[in-house]
Amino acid sequence: EIAENYYSQYRNTMTSGEYTTYIQGITRGKAKIIIPNYIGSIPVIGIKSSAFKNNYINKISLSKNIIYIGKNAFEDSTNLQFVDFNNCAIAYIPENCFYGSGLTEISLPETVTDLHDNAFRNCKLIKFDSSDITYFGDYSLYGNLLDCIYLSKNVEYVGCRAFSIDIDYNFVYIEKGANTNGWYQLDQINNKGSYSKNYETVFTDCLRSDDMIYKVNSDNTITAYKYFKEDKIINVPNSVDGKTIKVLGSGFLNQGNKFYYYDKVSSEKDIAYFAKTSTIKQVIIPDTVKAIEYGAIDIIDAFVYIPLSVASVDSSICAMSADYYENDRPTSFLAFENETLPKIYDATNGGSEVTATDFEESCVRYNTGITLSKIRYNDDDETFYYVDGLEASVLACMSLSENPLTMLDTIDLIPVKTILSKAYYTNAQTIKIGSNINKIQKEGLTLTDASYLYIPENVKIINKYGVNVNCSTIYIAADSIPDDWDTNWQGRGSATIKYGIKSLMLAENDQFVYFVFNDEITLISHKIDSDTIVLPSTINGYRVTAI
Repeated sequence: EIAENYYSQYRNTMTSGEYTTYIQGITRGKAKIIIPNYIGSIPVIGIKSSAFKNNYINKISLSKNIIYIGKNAFEDSTNLQFVDFNNCAIAYIPENCFYGSGLTEISLPETVTDLHDNAFRNCKLIKFDSSDITYFGDYSLYGNLLDCIYLSKNVEYVGCRAFSIDIDYNFVYIEKGANTNGWYQLDQINNKGSYSKNYETVFTDCLRSDDMIYKVNSDNTITAYKYFKEDKIINVPNSVDGKTIKVLGSGFLNQGNKFYYYDKVSSEKDIAYFAKTSTIKQVIIPDTVKAIEYGAIDIIDAFVYIPLSVASVDSSICAMSADYYENDRPTSFLAFENETLPKIYDATNGGSEVTATDFEESCVRYNTGITLSKIRYNDDDETFYYVDGLEASVLACMSLSENPLTMLDTIDLIPVKTILSKAYYTNAQTIKIGSNINKIQKEGLTLTDASYLYIPENVKIINKYGVNVNCSTIYIAADSIPDDWDTNWQGRGSATIKYGIKSLMLAENDQFVYFVFNDEITLISHKIDSDTIVLPSTINGYRVTAI
């Protein structure tokens, strides 16, 4: 497109400066720009300072002959998402080059070794390969969403706040043997403001394998930092290079920055989208691990098993995924082998100990006394069950669906009789309680956005706050509150209670989800993908009387 506008055609009527303004004008409304390798027979070797500043392009392909890009070249091009460098031989990214652009990923030529001040400041980068970079200027990657930066021992300089962001979870790992004497002071290259005084975000003497970044401790054990695998089930290894993994360090399995990106930055995808596409669903920690440090594990919609060996856990575990999810809803679940919680501490508050009550209030969902071999997973309802002898329990439902949920009546032919504490914390429209359930433990059933709940007659015991349902009506099969229901069985919510409801059937067809009561239907939700929805007067012979 630019090639069609040769300056030679305009040299009689324009100066070179006027022609530059002209080119900027015609590119301003273009979604994609291709800078040619040649204009006529003359190679295109550079981009002038501020050439695309405040431009509206979202993609640009550079000339393969480019050896120079000027300062501020793409500054504040907020729509810019993709740059193809075509293996051009530039040596550095100049000051303010992409400052404030919309880039989420960038692949630089191998010839680039230097990032000058503010080069990628306040972009939206969630991925960046720093392996060839030896010079990071002041604020060069400031304000991005990079959860991990590994600095090799070839790095010659890192400037002030080169990697800082305004949220908590990004960490810098410096290879063992790196000479940091000429760098800006280490506690300022990834400064977090006031929090930086209380916990580390820069770690030295690190090593890197194919699977992780780690450090060898003074007792010849391993602190495992960044783990690169993202399988559905993560069986954390118990050793690296023959050395035992003792500590899961900051950033080990951490997607916190990506939560923030999808929820707060992206206009196209929200946190629910990220939850559906997140790979990791289960994490099993080995019994060699003694401690889980600040920001070590924060993943959305995942089940994390923590063995008896773990003596201390930072309170940040799986907390950020709740902070950025709707209604501060805890999405992940922690299963502790120990009957009691290990020491919980808060690195952001000087390492002070956190009470169990405060830990719960940090939007963490957990249970204790869980044996790994007794856990069963059912993919149909995305729920972990716990089989103990001849009885089974609901341990943790991981579904983020808003559709009605149905519990299993049996798992491995064992009747499911108990809903354990904190098993459900969901925005599903309702839950069909299993026909064998006779007990609901404290906070076992929390529905944040339900249409209704039906408690069948087989439920004989509900502990304090066992049912927390934000809905208009709770239907109870019993004629009155059973003797073994706690007087405070209903926690949050102010639902109308209707007793003596002996039959309430949850059903669905290809268009609607509904329940049937007294031969009448109440519609709960629809599955119609259309601008127009026609409500039926009857379904299967039952009159539709309410929505």
